[in-house]
Formats: sequence, structure tokens, C-alpha cells
Amino acid sequence: MGYHILPAVISFNVPFSCISSNIIYCQKDFNAEETLKFYRNEIELINLKSGDTLVDIGAGYGYVNALYASLVPNIFQVLLDTDKKVLSRSNLKQAYKEIRKSTHSAFNFNYDFKISLKDSIPLDPSSCNKILCRRSLHEFTEPSKMLKEIRRVLKDSGEVGIIEAQPKRKGIRDDYCGLPYLMPDEIIKMFTDHKFILKNQQKEEMNLIGKGTFSVLTFTK
Repeated sequence: MGYHILPAVISFNVPFSCISSNIIYCQKDFNAEETLKFYRNEIELINLKSGDTLVDIGAGYGYVNALYASLVPNIFQVLLDTDKKVLSRSNLKQAYKEIRKSTHSAFNFNYDFKISLKDSIPLDPSSCNKILCRRSLHEFTEPSKMLKEIRRVLKDSGEVGIIEAQPKRKGIRDDYCGLPYLMPDEIIKMFTDHKFILKNQQKEEMNLIGKGTFSVLTFTK
């Protein structure tokens, strides 16, 4: 359930953690202003605010989570992934170090991380008010089980944010994991079938090293 990026319109496909590290640092042509502008917009789209606790399903190496922390003060993040080689304390410390270096800012990266089994969330019932699946939803091996888990751990007033690459047509597969991307209507049906309510449907355009259009959907219980 490690997450990655890049829709079909992009000419190459590598794990998002690798792209994150290239987007955020170690690039001669790195445009810090454009990168921060993109993630500030993403933060607005998922309605992430100071004081929130965010559960990120498929957090990977944690670069974007560290970037979120640099842009939104006083947030706590619970990072989940199935790959313990990817989501680890040493990798999260490295992400924090590199984001501090690239943004030239001092900030607190407050988090807990947990290695989860596929299609399960190791959290208590009704314990979360904000859950994010950033480019990981199409990798769920049993989506129905995972949505039941999301519903189990989400508070009645909570929100689920979904960010997924938006393919030009149905059936296009992710070169990295081999699974098909999900069309917006497929995502909406998946959640409404499990009694979630669609709150917002938006898009974001990435024009950094990776380019593409992403669906950004918010659901409530």
C-alpha cells in the first residue's frame, strides 16, 4: 500500500517518494516557490488546518508529510504503510532533515507511524477526524474491506480526503504497481456504496517534475 504518483499522461513512472526527493531537493532547476505553491494549494483542497490530526494511509517515505508540517503549524500526523523498509523512523528523520534544508525553515514534524497489514488500519474505532489517501486508493487489494476499516476508525464528524491520478480514459494502468487508475465516478460510487457522502469534488494540476491532473474528493461519514 506504499503510495506513488504519476497518471498516464506522464512519460515515466517511479515511486512518489523518489519524485518527492527530487522535487523538493537535489535538483539544480528546483523551483522552491512553485513547489510550495503546489502543496499550499493541496493543503487547501484537503482542508488541512492548524490543530488537525491527519491519518495518512500509504504515507511512504514521509517527504510530503514533512512538507505539510512545514506549511501548517501544530498538526499531528499518523503515518501508515505496509512496507517497513519505506516507512521507518530513519527515513522520516531524513525527510524532516531534507525538507528543513530545502525550505530554509525551522518547524516541528509531529507524527506517529505504524506498519499496517494490507486492507486494515491499526487504529481504534471512531478515533480519527481526518483521513487522507494520497495516490494510494487504487492500490488497495480489497477496497471494500479497506473502506469498512476507514468507516470504522472515522469519527461521525470526520472527513476522508482522496487524491488520485485522473487518467484520460478508463482502464489505463499504473506502470509502477500494474493496477488500473480509478476514474472519479468509480471513486464516488465506491464510497457512496459504503454509505459515505460526497462533500467536495475538485482537481489539482501538477506541473513540477511530474505533470498531470489529479482528482481531489472529500467524503464524510
